[in-house]
Amino acid sequence: MGISFVRQGLKHLKEVGTITRSSSFVSKMMVKKAQIKDAKFILELGAGDGAITQHILMLCKKDARLMIFEVNRSFANN
Repeated sequence: MGISFVRQGLKHLKEVGTITRSSSFVSKMMVKKAQIKDAKFILELGAGDGAITQHILMLCKKDARLMIFEVNRSFANN
């Protein structure tokens, strides 16, 4: 997904917001700061290729609800 992410980022920069995916370190820190482990409902806007989503899923409660919205068709179809 790496090259595809860069292509989508360059082609739709205003939509995607970046040309590189979030690193594992950045993803972990974002999820930690968001206090995901205490959340009952989580909303992720612009999930991209799921770099942050996978960290949310690792930390959230089993009964937490996660809603993900993606407007980029290439990312949404994967």
